[in-house]
Amino acid sequence: MTKRYTNSVLIGSLTLLAAILSPNTMAESAEGLHMPYHLSLFLGDTHIDGEGDNSTIGVDFEYRVNQLLGIGSVIEYAGGELDATTALTVADIHLHEGWVMQLGPGIERRHSEEVFVSRVGFLY
Repeated sequence: MTKRYTNSVLIGSLTLLAAILSPNTMAESAEGLHMPYHLSLFLGDTHIDGEGDNSTIGVDFEYRVNQLLGIGSVIEYAGGELDATTALTVADIHLHEGWVMQLGPGIERRHSEEVFVSRVGFLY
């Protein structure tokens, strides 16, 4: 992956975050929501291609645009043999009673190599 592409993803993510945090966007989009921001911490373990026992820590930030959609970012670090850091820009689609589908593009840096990654997952 080229450094130019990585910088574009980073600049795009920061621009998106700035737009989300602007006072006008917050006032127009979050009306009726109790708390439009969500910050969570993840602790776990990651297994990829037989490489296990990789303690993982992550931070997930979401700004709730409306009852259905939230947008935000996820940063995770998996230690051990993986030694990988992943940064994603995500959309959270709130399906039903706490169930969320999360999807978005990102960059993973693993053993000094950067690769494009995408996430599709379900959260509760």
